[in-house]
Amino acid sequence: PMDPSQAAAPAPAAPAPAPGPAASAPGNWYYCESQKNYYPYVTQCAEGWKTVPASPPPGR
Repeated sequence: PMDPSQAAAPAPAAPAPAPGPAASAPGNWYYCESQKNYYPYVTQCAEGWKTVPASPPPGR
């Protein structure tokens, strides 16, 4: 039999990470076409997130 001191302890249950997109660059928003809304107001996006600059393009 295996020595109990060598048995691997079960990993503690870690909270699940937020289901939204990973924060890549500050100043970007993430838009979900099917939901017609932005993260974090929408937490799941079936077709994937569209990265949108948070500020309007120059010249406006």
